[in-house]
Amino acid sequence: MTQSNSIQHSQAVQSLFKPFKLGKLSIPNRIVMAPMTRGFSPEGIPGQNVADYYRRRAEGGVGLIITEGTLINHPASASSPNYPSFYGEKALKGWSEVVASVHAAGGLIFPQLWHEGTTRKIGALPNIDVMPVGPSGITSAGVKVNEPLSETEIASIVQAFAQAAADAQSIGFDGIEIHGAHGYLIDEFFWDKTNLRTDKYGGDLVSRTRFAAEIIAACRLAVGPDFPICLRISQWKEATYWDGSNHIGRITGSQWHSQTLYLSSKGQYYIIEDTSYQSDKYPKINLLSKEEAASWLLLNEHELPEDLKEYEDELVE
Repeated sequence: MTQSNSIQHSQAVQSLFKPFKLGKLSIPNRIVMAPMTRGFSPEGIPGQNVADYYRRRAEGGVGLIITEGTLINHPASASSPNYPSFYGEKALKGWSEVVASVHAAGGLIFPQLWHEGTTRKIGALPNIDVMPVGPSGITSAGVKVNEPLSETEIASIVQAFAQAAADAQSIGFDGIEIHGAHGYLIDEFFWDKTNLRTDKYGGDLVSRTRFAAEIIAACRLAVGPDFPICLRISQWKEATYWDGSNHIGRITGSQWHSQTLYLSSKGQYYIIEDTSYQSDKYPKINLLSKEEAASWLLLNEHELPEDLKEYEDELVE
């Protein structure tokens, strides 16, 4: 690197540490922590470990933190009881303590407000009897899982986002980010593959943005003119990095423990065991032979797929 390039590089790095104005909000530097799903909030309630996690990032010099996705008040918004809620007295109290910890360390913080849409799997906790919802009731793979959302249901979801925005402001957050990316609910309205509607929420691109625009307008009405509102968008979907695995069977031992059997696109069976509520552990993934997969399915009273039926008589005996 030449001396000239070195000086330019140094100046570019130094600009990261300059204050930044976002409307009337003063951010101490230009280092922003992006949201990252964690899943360490049992029953949807962020505890002291969550407050400590975000406080340490602020102490490390992050000027603005965008939290992990937080679920709005809708029964189909979440796919895990360990994802944090953004409604209810206990969850909001937990988030207020997170805010206080980050502010004490000199940082600013926005919650990311989230609804999973049809990326949520059928039978997912915490509301196993609630079906996933989307603009047309189909997944990114084109599988129908529900009827299209009615305009009444859409209006209730819009208001759930607005209530979350108002709650964020009331407990001391510095702004909000609305999750409109990665193939989740809002992005499903943007995307013509998952939005097949023929009413005012579907059709051309402008019409497909109506749902997001209504959410932003409702949030703005709830928080006033100066509270920052961000919308996250992206060019990719969660399904972009999916390997084509098919969900074969699931058992739920308790509210906090489940096992799900998958068949990968390469013909390999594997189980994901969700025990992430335990001491910040991540889900376990175990590869199975075909015979082991057949045994697991029969033991848990699931029907065998065609490629495993050869083991049925042997295992039943």
